[in-house]
Amino acid sequence: MSFTPDSVFAFIRWAANDFGTVVSCIDIVRAVDAREACQTVPFVRPGAESLLRQSGWPKVRRVLEAIDADFSHLRQFRVIL
Repeated sequence: MSFTPDSVFAFIRWAANDFGTVVSCIDIVRAVDAREACQTVPFVRPGAESLLRQSGWPKVRRVLEAIDADFSHLRQFRVIL
């Protein structure tokens, strides 16, 4: 998957074991041009400008709820958040 420069997207990382969730993170980032200075973000190449980073399920859930509230009017277009 790739994004054009200046695209903003959310990247969620989650992992669990037999006892439940062990890692829950969300990054909201802006895709950069290959020549632009940027921060490294796991699994995003070459990197991105970090706009927001939260770790821990309660914080991640609040970010997702805020996104859902802001974009709920787009449900008619079948946007998957």
